[in-house]
Amino acid sequence: MHVLLVEDHADTRELLVTFLSTHGFRVQAAATGLQAVDVAVATLPDVIVLDLELPGMDGWAAARHLKAHPLTKHIPIVAVSAHAYPQDEARAEDVGCDGFVAKPCLPTDVLEAIGRVRPRRLA
Repeated sequence: MHVLLVEDHADTRELLVTFLSTHGFRVQAAATGLQAVDVAVATLPDVIVLDLELPGMDGWAAARHLKAHPLTKHIPIVAVSAHAYPQDEARAEDVGCDGFVAKPCLPTDVLEAIGRVRPRRLA
């Protein structure tokens, strides 16, 4: 399974890429919302793990673009955010995210969230 991981903090990005790779995922990484949209359209990953606080185009805007694009609208998006209030999770759902993980989180939390949204892609 191909995962696009979008995270602007290099240490967190490296940790999650390594963790997901050791669990059998093929992982591509991006550091900005604009890169996320470009890479997703070009490679059509199975799942996108998207930090919502990104430089330039933030994750909120990237999710809206991805869900509006005909090639990527069916790809599940797991939002990852330090904004952990219920209204933040609801807002993420409103922009098209299929799952939500509050930071700080463990890599296993991200793995579990991928597992929860993956069946939607296969249905």
